[in-house]
Amino acid sequence: MGSADMLELFADTAEWESARSKIDVFQFLTHHVNSWPCMGDLCNSNTLSNFVQVEAFTKLEEWGIDICIEGAGILPQTPLGTPVDCDLERQIAAQNAFNWTADAINNVHANGGTVRYIAIDEPIRRWYSPIYPPLEGPECKTESLAEIAAMVADFITLMNNAAPSITVGQIILYPELDVEGIKTYVAELENLGINLSFIHLDVHGHRIIDYTGQFYGRVTLDELREDLLELETFLHDHNISFAPILIDLSFTTQLFQYGEYTDQVYYEGAIDWINEVNSAIGQPDHLVFESWARPQYSDTNLVSVKTPINLPENDTSIFSHTRLINEGLSIFDCCDGLRGDVNGDGLDANILDLTHIVDLIFRGSGDPGGCSNESDVNGDGNPANILDLTYLVDRIFRGGPVPPGC
Repeated sequence: MGSADMLELFADTAEWESARSKIDVFQFLTHHVNSWPCMGDLCNSNTLSNFVQVEAFTKLEEWGIDICIEGAGILPQTPLGTPVDCDLERQIAAQNAFNWTADAINNVHANGGTVRYIAIDEPIRRWYSPIYPPLEGPECKTESLAEIAAMVADFITLMNNAAPSITVGQIILYPELDVEGIKTYVAELENLGINLSFIHLDVHGHRIIDYTGQFYGRVTLDELREDLLELETFLHDHNISFAPILIDLSFTTQLFQYGEYTDQVYYEGAIDWINEVNSAIGQPDHLVFESWARPQYSDTNLVSVKTPINLPENDTSIFSHTRLINEGLSIFDCCDGLRGDVNGDGLDANILDLTHIVDLIFRGSGDPGGCSNESDVNGDGNPANILDLTYLVDRIFRGGPVPPGC
């Protein structure tokens, strides 16, 4: 949001030609393009007037890149302990969020762009009482996902009536809302006649035990992998596109790591998460690369930062977001045709691939070639294990079945 060189994406366009050619949708926050100023250092220079000055919206239109607005949060207003009519508060919150989002849409359209997507920003996180400690949160927090779904349905209905050509989906925080909770929420929306186009999963790395330990963690990486697959299957059964947001899962700690959280730390963390997603479910329906530069605490003050930097894309000494997009896409797109090219030499499964997978499994050596899908020879979602070795031997020496496609 506060990325220091976001405007340069529209000024130094030669610095990200390759990444830009692969992008279908560019997302702004409502803060970026609302009529009123962004608060404090949250946006840095990334404001409506500056985007207009660099012709951001018209250039995206010329490049054939659609625009998404991460819709204003449907926010509670009343603090805990203050009497209020919560049904009315939820209605007002939906109307306010619509007004803020409509303002952003109108500003984009008035300056040469076209908004085609809205991603509602985590309404469950703001209202669902199990997420909050007992004495914290808004007065109108609720245990009822049905009540939250009704409020979101009000927002979507307002949006559909005002702009029926815009596709609406939602961002959901995980694991604060677990798989069963997400299933319940989707069912509640469907009961109200609302079908989300997509769900983007914002995985809270702070709650993954492998990253932060038992005190803060709620699920392990193994449980996370299983949940991604279960969610993808469920949402596809309901005709909802699914994508985990691709980001460094440890980025939530950056607020208190002034001077330590670097572009390289962000880049390497994001690549690790991309590999985890690829291993768990392969290429998701959408590939959502998100950067979230925000202020950090120094000793006592908030200072703005530029991590991750956006440009350039082709300097290997700079760990930029556009370079991350290129590298991340190559991880998902690396498997070409049939599986089995374990050593990455461009040839279908042969004795050299067999030798390479033996090194990977039994000797812990050998470069996996940057493509876990190729070493997942039997296509069961688990790369480079004894079952893949058996499958490869059967294929090469016994004329066994052709490996499944990527």
